[in-house]
Amino acid sequence: MRRITLTAEITAMTELAHEGSVHPLTATPVVGTPGVTYADVFTAGTEELGPDEIRVTILGSGDPFVTRSQASASVLMEVGNPQRDFFFFDLGSGSLANFNGLGLPVTSTTKVFISHLHADHVGDMPTLLWSLAKGGRRDPVEVWGPSGAHPDLGTAAYARNLEAAHAWDFASMAGHPGQSGARIIPTEVPHDRTAVVYERNGVQISSFPVIHMLDGAVGYRLDFAGRSVVFSGDTRPCHPVVDACDGADLLIHETFPSAEVFARKAGVPPSQAEAVVNGVHTSPSMVGRVFELAGARMSAMWHLAVDHETVGPVVTQMRAHHDGPVVISQDLTVFNVTRRRSSHVRHRLIRARGRWLASRTRLGRRCRHRPCRRRGGLTPSSLTDGAASPDRAHRKPQGGGASCCARTRRSAQPQDATTPTRRLLGAEWSVQPEHVPVGVLPRGRLSCRLDERAGHHRNSWRDRGSSGRGYHWGGLVHGPFRHCRDLRCR
Repeated sequence: MRRITLTAEITAMTELAHEGSVHPLTATPVVGTPGVTYADVFTAGTEELGPDEIRVTILGSGDPFVTRSQASASVLMEVGNPQRDFFFFDLGSGSLANFNGLGLPVTSTTKVFISHLHADHVGDMPTLLWSLAKGGRRDPVEVWGPSGAHPDLGTAAYARNLEAAHAWDFASMAGHPGQSGARIIPTEVPHDRTAVVYERNGVQISSFPVIHMLDGAVGYRLDFAGRSVVFSGDTRPCHPVVDACDGADLLIHETFPSAEVFARKAGVPPSQAEAVVNGVHTSPSMVGRVFELAGARMSAMWHLAVDHETVGPVVTQMRAHHDGPVVISQDLTVFNVTRRRSSHVRHRLIRARGRWLASRTRLGRRCRHRPCRRRGGLTPSSLTDGAASPDRAHRKPQGGGASCCARTRRSAQPQDATTPTRRLLGAEWSVQPEHVPVGVLPRGRLSCRLDERAGHHRNSWRDRGSSGRGYHWGGLVHGPFRHCRDLRCR
C-alpha cells in the first residue's frame, strides 16, 4: 500500500477549515493508488461519481453544541449506482444547511439511518420532513433506527410523536403537491444484534449494536461494489464496531477529547468529565486502540469539537496506539472510496453567501484486510497498555496459498494454552486454558471487574451460552446481552 504524505502531523497550530484552510486534518490524505485524478479541493457538481465508487461527506462533525463552524452529527454517503442513491446517517442540527450547498436533488432525500435518538443526531429531521417536502420532494422519507428496551423508546414511537408534533404543519400543506412527501415510513432495526437492514440497487446496509447510555444505540456498515464504510454512531469502545470493520475501507468513529480537556473546556468537575468521556463516549486514547484493532484502510475521528485546544492532544493520544491513516473530521470533509480500493480525503467547496467555503480524503488496494498486512492475528494481549501482540507476523492460511487475513483473522490456530491475565484501564480479566482462535477475542469464560466500586461493570460470564447480566452505567443495568461488548473488559 502506498501512502502519500502531503501535510505534517496535526498540532495545536494547524489551520482549521473555519479559519480558511482547504486541507483536511490528516497527515495521509491518500491511501493506495486511486485510478482517478482528484483535485485537491472538491467543488460540488464538478466530479461525476464513478459507477463503483462511494463518496462520503461529513455534514455535521461537531458535538451537541452547534457552532457556525460545526453542525451536529451527520454523515452523507453517496454511491455510484445508476439510481445515484445517497443516504443520511444521523441528521443533527445544522447538517441540512451544509447539504443544501452540495447540489444534490431534494427529491432524493428519502433515506435516513439513525444511530440513536439523542437530539443532536436528529435535530434536523423536521426540516428534512416538512421543509424539503415543500421544496420539491414528493416521496415519503424512510427512516431506519434502533428499537428500544421499551416500545415507547424506539424509532417507531419517535416517528409517530414527531408527526403528531407537526400535525399543524402537515395540515397546512393540504392541496400542496409536497404533502405526500411530508410523511415518515419508520423501520426499527434490532438494538441487540447485528442484522442486514437494507438491500436495494446493489447497496447493502447492516446495523450492529453499540454501547451508549441506554439500550437502543446502533452503528451501521454500508457495502457497495466491493467497498465498505463503517459508521459507529455514538459509542463506547466495543467489539461490534471492531467486528463490523472486517475488510472495511473507511471507519468513521466518534471521538471526544480527553476527560482533562473536556473538564477544562466545559467547566465541569473532573469526575463528571470522566463519566461523560469514558462512561458513554470514546476517548482519543481508546479510539486509537479501536482503530488498531479494526484495521480499516482509513479511519476518521468524528463528533469532536474541533479547535486548537483539542486537535493537538487528540492526535498525540491517539497516536500512542495507532500509526495508520487517520483524519479528524470537519464539516464538509469528503472521502472518496474508489474502484481500486483507494481512499482520498479532501475538503468540499460549497457556495454560501457569495463565497466558496471549503472543507477532502482518498482510499488503493493491496491485501484486502489491513490486519493481515500489519499485525497478523489479533490476540487479547493487544488490548493491554503498551503490550504488543505476541504474533505480528504476516501469516499464510492453513493449506498454503497467498496470505489473506480474511482467513487468518478467523482461523482456528490455537494460542498458547496458558492462563493469561491482562489489565486495561482498571479492568482485570482472565481466560481459562482453552484454544482461542487467533483474532477472535474471548466471548465466554471471562470475569470482569471494571470499577466495581462505582457500580460500572459487574459481569460474570460462565460460558458462551450465558445470557449475561447486561452492563452497568450510573448504577443502572442495561441489557441483557449474550456477551459483554465493551473493549475495556477484554
